Amino acid sequence: MSKANFQRVLALKLYEVLYQESDEEHGLSLAEMREALTRRGYPCDVRTIRLALQALWQAGYDIQREFHHPRNLYWLLDRPFDVAELQILADAVRSATCITEKKTGQLVEKLAQMAGRHCARVLEQKHRVYSVQKSRNENIFRFTDQLHQAIEADRQVAFFYLRNRRLRCGADGAPRQYRVSPVGTVFNDGFYYLVGESEDHPGRLVSYRVDRMQQLEIPPVPRALTEVGHRFSKEQYKRRVFSMYTGTPTRVVFRIQPEWIDAVTDAFGPVVPRRPEPDGWYRVEADVDISPTFFAWCCHFTHGFRIEGPEPVVQQMREHLQSLMDQYET
Repeated sequence: MSKANFQRVLALKLYEVLYQESDEEHGLSLAEMREALTRRGYPCDVRTIRLALQALWQAGYDIQREFHHPRNLYWLLDRPFDVAELQILADAVRSATCITEKKTGQLVEKLAQMAGRHCARVLEQKHRVYSVQKSRNENIFRFTDQLHQAIEADRQVAFFYLRNRRLRCGADGAPRQYRVSPVGTVFNDGFYYLVGESEDHPGRLVSYRVDRMQQLEIPPVPRALTEVGHRFSKEQYKRRVFSMYTGTPTRVVFRIQPEWIDAVTDAFGPVVPRRPEPDGWYRVEADVDISPTFFAWCCHFTHGFRIEGPEPVVQQMREHLQSLMDQYET
């Protein structure tokens, strides 16, 4: 390697040393940088390191220098993420049910490397508790990538599907292959879901948990989307679907008291009017996929909350409550 090439490579390796081993609390001396470079297979002298530092400064890297008797200490200041941001990302990875334990460890380790050697231990956070049941499907990342490829290529997807850890079977008892025209993926309650249209459910969107899929394929068959699929909006879909149980989209009218404004806003977005009606209640309208999980959500509110309309939905709510009461009759 020529001297000029060695100097360029050395500057990159010096940046790597500063990124991994220095921060505001842990500066490196020239001797410590030379020792670290030597361990990496790039022996050099102090003069060469000074030239590499000068090249990094000229390239715009924020490398700080401060005199601490009897030597100067250097550290890298600019990083894409600070420790608090990396901690939030690590918490999100640990809390994601769809990510396996093995992949969780790999991702947190990569995040820790971005924090530098001295701050990496902060991301371990052994005192934090994550009460989640991790997926066992190691294909989750490959499958989500394939689903996005299918959407870009305007192709259907085919897969087998697990329920109670067993493949769903058809009427003949053989494992059933699902065919879906995908429109998007949604991350909800720690899981990734495929959203799309299926011949089994014409005229409405259906969802499938990606971690329950097996043998995902992209056959050379174009998507068969109706107006429902073409109008798909991820944000609107998440607001109207409860626990990813799809149902009949319906405009529902609620009457709520002020203490439930935050809960309704969390579920549907800013749909609550600023001013109440004369009796102090708020009249709210929201698009909802009617399903058992929607009625279960309504049961969270013991007072000051009711479905006002339409009447078929009110009747379904009465039937849901009656079924619950019937289970506890002696």
